[in-house]
Amino acid sequence: MSIAQWLRHRLKACLNMSSNNVFNWNGEVIHFNDWKDHGLGTYNYLTKDRRFAFTFELKQVGSNIRIYIREQPGYGTRATDGHSTHRLSDNGKPYICIRGDLQPTNVPDALSWLVYWAEETGKYIKTGQSFS
Repeated sequence: MSIAQWLRHRLKACLNMSSNNVFNWNGEVIHFNDWKDHGLGTYNYLTKDRRFAFTFELKQVGSNIRIYIREQPGYGTRATDGHSTHRLSDNGKPYICIRGDLQPTNVPDALSWLVYWAEETGKYIKTGQSFS
């Protein structure tokens, strides 16, 4: 199973997606196949429950796309260390921590990770439940 397939499977369960290529992003139907035409740059995301807003920036780093976290909600009383929050830092700029062999190399995969991380972060802030 490719990373894109795995993420879409996880997103389907998390966001009630109707197929592997389409999901409802806060009332807007998003087609993963359409994302291939979008480029690097800034993306905003509001969690499914509309409680948490994020701003991300996708940047090419070698052959991979790094997902920088430009804005996000605070963690409140939750731990904020990199391990608990699945974040790393590049000269003080946080980005999503993704295992080396699963690094996104295209925009659709990066956006899949972005959505997954934001939804899991929202769940962590609300419940303290770590990422699955």
